[in-house]
Amino acid sequence: MYFDYLYRGFKKALVVLPGWGFDYRIFPLDPLEYNLIVPTAPLYQDICQDLASFLENNKLCEVDILGWSLGGVSAYLFAKRYEELIKNLVLISSRDSYPKEQLSVLMEQIVEDKERTLKKFYLSSFYAQTADYRIFRRDHMQRLMDAWSKESLIKGLNFLLQFPMTPYSFTKLNLLIVHGEYDKIAPVSSMAPVISDRKFKRLIVDSSGHLPFLRINFNEVLDSF
Repeated sequence: MYFDYLYRGFKKALVVLPGWGFDYRIFPLDPLEYNLIVPTAPLYQDICQDLASFLENNKLCEVDILGWSLGGVSAYLFAKRYEELIKNLVLISSRDSYPKEQLSVLMEQIVEDKERTLKKFYLSSFYAQTADYRIFRRDHMQRLMDAWSKESLIKGLNFLLQFPMTPYSFTKLNLLIVHGEYDKIAPVSSMAPVISDRKFKRLIVDSSGHLPFLRINFNEVLDSF
């Protein structure tokens, strides 16, 4: 796994880890006053060592990390192993675990018809976000379907099976957990059971599905730290 460092002249750096079937360009990142660290390929495996090496090689420490869905699992794993490198951790639409039976069926559907399966997944992800879905379908969907191979999609699902988010309490970083009120992929009831001994906040975004960051002032949320 490789990363790009998008230096934009700011003092702070933000690692952005997107979800299964997506990439970092789904986020409204332009207004953020951060230099950005983003994966250059689909995220579907344990990236902790690669990311730690990248941060060390670029002399970056106390970065903020934002992980969404599968990217939230990745961010959580990284924070558990390298908490000293992180100042603020934001987990969006992340659940403690995914049902094995559900993911097994999804793997079979991917093998049978990747494009149809992804389209169905995208539609479910944007539940309660119809206007956002129209924009996504126009600007992002075809690019993402081309970027994700069957192999990488299946590896991503296996990653979710192998690394459930077990209860954990961080001691050094600030933590924000964000969920969408009507999320069908990661319901509020499945929210990851993690806390921080420092600043800890949960935010449930009204009238949103699996992409609640498209329904709020994303800059203000990050600035809340």
